[in-house]
Amino acid sequence: MKSAFPASVPTARTRHCALTMKRISAVLLLAASLVFPAGLARASAAVKYVTHNIPAGQYPMSLAVDPGTHNVYVANEQSNTVTVINGSSIIATIPVGQYPVGVAVDPTTHTVYVANLTTANDPTTNGSISIINGTSVTATVSVESGPTGVAVDPTTHTIYVTNTSSNTVSVINGTAVTATIGVGYHPVGVAVDPGSHTVYVTNAYTEGYTSVINGNIVSATIPADDPYGVAVDPTTHTVYVTNLSDNGLPYSNSVSVINGNTITSSIPMNYPMPWAVAVDPTTHSAFVTVSGTSSGNFIEVISGTGITADVPAGNYPVAVAVDPTPHKVYVANVYDATLTEFRGR
Repeated sequence: MKSAFPASVPTARTRHCALTMKRISAVLLLAASLVFPAGLARASAAVKYVTHNIPAGQYPMSLAVDPGTHNVYVANEQSNTVTVINGSSIIATIPVGQYPVGVAVDPTTHTVYVANLTTANDPTTNGSISIINGTSVTATVSVESGPTGVAVDPTTHTIYVTNTSSNTVSVINGTAVTATIGVGYHPVGVAVDPGSHTVYVTNAYTEGYTSVINGNIVSATIPADDPYGVAVDPTTHTVYVTNLSDNGLPYSNSVSVINGNTITSSIPMNYPMPWAVAVDPTTHSAFVTVSGTSSGNFIEVISGTGITADVPAGNYPVAVAVDPTPHKVYVANVYDATLTEFRGR
């Protein structure tokens, strides 16, 4: 199957992320053959949600918000940079490692952590984490192969990194890896509940699962179907997991709502292939990116146990983050090299 990414993407990176690209290609093929619903609130979305776009670097694959400074950090995979945005302005562009695809912020220290897929143009080498303070990389930490997702426990300042090619999670304290935890196949997404210090990792494959980490061990697994994105509401301790597959299995094309180790509800999407998810801890709304449909690209807004709006996004939205105080939502659009910004309420 031909990759959905342009031919300009380097061969090493293409091999390294073959599974992700197959998913994206599958989305495009599926979208061409399906008829999609009009969206239960899409008509009113333009009235309620005022959107505009902000430029970023090439292939913005991940983003994170510092709620204290309101800075938005965007990992640009093909630019090997992190764009720093405040308001609608770019205030810095920071060179990092090779193929940055994940980013997270410690809201207490304002330190930024960036996952770089490889340390050389070879997918078999270990990746790295660039640590940013201010507008400079102040340290680089080597991790295992294929670091993709990053999450921070803001209480302990512990960093968790999913190593997709190694099927592990690296635990970082300060500038040192203090533990390596074996998880299921192809770990991608990661999120932390700061109240319980529980870590949730999505193992992205058909009939996969979400690994639950307590301490340095996997204490439970929760069934899923090609789970990809994960987010935690720190107030309610509710976990949201996106299920990418659209194969008719119990959790396909949905968002699983998890409390503890139990799925308490499954929310079907209006459009296929939900990728990323983020939560506003004040309103308890969740925002899910869906990409590549024949009807366009959207952020589906979840309130309670249902979808309340479909907000238009740019070309191929694959990441989302929330600034909770102004209730702003930022979405990374890969093919546009932009962010879509809108108010979440």
